[in-house]
Amino acid sequence: MMVLVRFHFGILQFLILYLTVIFSYSQESALTAASRLLLHRIQYKEINPLPEGFCFKQHEDGKIYVSGLAEFTPDFNAAIFESIGVRNGSKAGNIYTVWVPLDKVKEFISLDGLIAFEPDQPALMHLDSVRKAARIDSVHQGIGLPLPLSGKNVVMGIIDAGYDYTHPVLFDTTYVSYRVKKIWEQKIQGTPPKGFFYGRELNDTSQIFSVKTDLAEGSHGIHVAGIAAGSGVDGSPEKTVHRGVAWQSDIVLVAILPSESHWFSTGMSDFIDGIQYIFNYADSVGKPAVVNLSWGCPLGPRDGQSLFSKALNNLVGSGKIFVLSAGNNNNNLIHLEKNFLNLDTSVSTIITFPATLPQKKNWIDIWGEPNEPFCLRFALWNGNIKTDSTSLICISNAVYDLILKGSDGDTCFITVAMSVKEPFNNKPHALIQVLSKTNNRLSLTAEGYYGNLHMWQGVVEKTRGHYGSFSKSGYAWAVNGDSRMVVSDMVTSGRAIGVAAFNSKNNFVNVDGAKQIYSGYPRGNIASFSSRGPTADGRTKPDIAAPGMIVSSAVSSTDSDFVAGGKDYASVTKIYTSPKNNVNYPFAALGGTSMSAPVVSGIVALMLEINPFLTPENVLNILAETAITDNFTGTIPQEGSPIWGFGKVNAFGAIKKTLSTVGITHTDDDLPCMVYPNPSASGHFSIYLNDSEKNSLLIKVYDTKGKTVFTSSYKTSEGSNILPLNLNYLSKGLYFLELIHQHQRSAVKIFKQ
Repeated sequence: MMVLVRFHFGILQFLILYLTVIFSYSQESALTAASRLLLHRIQYKEINPLPEGFCFKQHEDGKIYVSGLAEFTPDFNAAIFESIGVRNGSKAGNIYTVWVPLDKVKEFISLDGLIAFEPDQPALMHLDSVRKAARIDSVHQGIGLPLPLSGKNVVMGIIDAGYDYTHPVLFDTTYVSYRVKKIWEQKIQGTPPKGFFYGRELNDTSQIFSVKTDLAEGSHGIHVAGIAAGSGVDGSPEKTVHRGVAWQSDIVLVAILPSESHWFSTGMSDFIDGIQYIFNYADSVGKPAVVNLSWGCPLGPRDGQSLFSKALNNLVGSGKIFVLSAGNNNNNLIHLEKNFLNLDTSVSTIITFPATLPQKKNWIDIWGEPNEPFCLRFALWNGNIKTDSTSLICISNAVYDLILKGSDGDTCFITVAMSVKEPFNNKPHALIQVLSKTNNRLSLTAEGYYGNLHMWQGVVEKTRGHYGSFSKSGYAWAVNGDSRMVVSDMVTSGRAIGVAAFNSKNNFVNVDGAKQIYSGYPRGNIASFSSRGPTADGRTKPDIAAPGMIVSSAVSSTDSDFVAGGKDYASVTKIYTSPKNNVNYPFAALGGTSMSAPVVSGIVALMLEINPFLTPENVLNILAETAITDNFTGTIPQEGSPIWGFGKVNAFGAIKKTLSTVGITHTDDDLPCMVYPNPSASGHFSIYLNDSEKNSLLIKVYDTKGKTVFTSSYKTSEGSNILPLNLNYLSKGLYFLELIHQHQRSAVKIFKQ
């Protein structure tokens, strides 16, 4: 057995260093297991190449920074950041997004007032009949509603990568007006947006068109944007075949990936900054916003208490909604749970390695319950013969480097970073990185006395997730893992809307006329890959299910995967040749919770079009109350399902329910009309009226004392009429709107907020 910190140190040096590290770490209550591991790597000069499992940034000053989230006490003065070279972006409550110079990490975690520092861990992408399956077509057409809805006057924010900024779906349906209002390329040097110190903001349309795309090879972002907000300009006669959900919304794009030649990855703090940026823009134009994120991370406590969750809960609110994909891990046995009892105090499993990586590596994340310590042991096995083993390593505030030797003479390297009590959720935590050179199998044993222990695993490399499993591997003493609780940690945030995926269709005809069939995806059932909950603390996640298999939407004109001969060309459903620039713009059918999340984001935008003051709690309740259940979902319990959430999303039902949240009143005999948004923060209202013929309409507005503060006449046409009402000059408060139409009248309460 060999258990060494660095085997090239002598024994005396090892003891001195080990005791120094233990003492140093014990003084730093703000250290999480991840930050402790980062410090450990830096201390041993493992900075070339940079340590795996973290997100690094290079600013235009040439320095390398580690990014993350940091929570401070309320009286903390952020001005001190400048003195040690730390850069900060968003502030969500008492949580900051920070870039810390690699040589200043130890100084940073010693700052007075720091509660917790969590370095970013790499994140990954969660990669026609949709509108019908989610009952969106009825909303677009206004069937049974006071008016058709399209997301107008709502900001749709997309945080992603792989955009084609010139794609026709980002224009209006006439292919004239460009709907993208702002773009922030976070990893490209240039002029950053106001309030941030990095990246490049694109405001000018001509500049955006000259840039063309954030990644020449990549389409994830434009595919997601097309589902959520695409206009449907695709050359078809009706121009709606590829129409997105909120097809008249304003669009803000945040591009989060660097180029392949300069890779430092993407993490949680990037997402928080992107969310803040989109909400800042929405505030500047007085409009509500919904932000879509179709990314996740395989690690984290899944209890809604991470620094990301706390920061997000501070950012969202009235008219500020966040939607994200649940994840695609239901086919991976990457979770293992053990409930320790008096006579059952141990669990063992075999760690297998992702077959999709050239090296045998894995990351394992283990979380216990507060005040319930646990211990770990690792061993190598050649068949039924144990070839090497560590001693029992019990939870502490330390980092251990372990080396095991296999029967073939090769080694297995294991680094274990521990925290007795993580500062953001008080749980004991072990973060493990494994690199194995031996053909022997690796076992992990956990021991404890009381409480539940949860393990998760997964490796992220360049936005791709790679998964092994917890496995019996034929050993009677080992147990298999499962696919419970594998929604990403971000999904477990209390005020986030997590979306599962179901199969809206399982076949399509591609652009060459060949029928593509996906067996094993029965139409209407949950997608086999869709990650399930619940959260580690027993709450229902995901919240809702939406079409995610298989969805046709825009892909990039520069992405070689979707041109003839490309590896994904068989999924191309249409190619639209633009009359503007003669460029071929493809559309393709893809599947994943990456696709289901923007369906719900678009529906939320339609809801905000009616009531721009909906809170995350309002939206969650409405989606849950109106969700569809059927033979596939079965009867869903009152507390929800770990597979379906509260059922299949129902756009029509959600809109009908949202109508009841706005202050609309009609007199019994009178004029059917609707005033929206109501309340209005800007004072700009719209009046919807369906008239049987051309007529004149008189509108009067009174204050609460009966004084007339506005009067005007309008000409209506036969059919649907949407009339503007601008009361932005009036003070905030309650007013009474009177509409007089021939012998009909209607009185409506309106509120300027």
